Amino acid sequence: MRKTVLPLTVALVTTLATILLLTTIAAARPLSQLGITSVEPDTLVSENGGTLSIYGTGFTSATVARLVGYGLLDTTYVNSTALLATVPPGVPPDTYDLQVSQDTISATLPSALTIAVATPTPGRVV
Repeated sequence: MRKTVLPLTVALVTTLATILLLTTIAAARPLSQLGITSVEPDTLVSENGGTLSIYGTGFTSATVARLVGYGLLDTTYVNSTALLATVPPGVPPDTYDLQVSQDTISATLPSALTIAVATPTPGRVV
């Protein structure tokens, strides 16, 4: 009886250890890497604001966008590779990094958006 039980016990312990190891590895690895690949447009006029299309990877409905040095943007989840973010009128002219965040992870695209001053339109002087 002992000769039969020992190999079965070793096989069971080995199988359980393998399952535990694979479960730990899977839990430690993020399901999808959060990242930004591009932003359109890359320039907006301060007085108008506008909508940014943010493309990347790993987005969820919990992902939020922010202009570093300005603040959070109203963010709409489109799918795992696209977000829309509203830049309100009045953001000070500058070049901003764009950051997306969810839970405890974030990704930043340096110099992603330039907020420009409106160019005056030449007109008739009366």
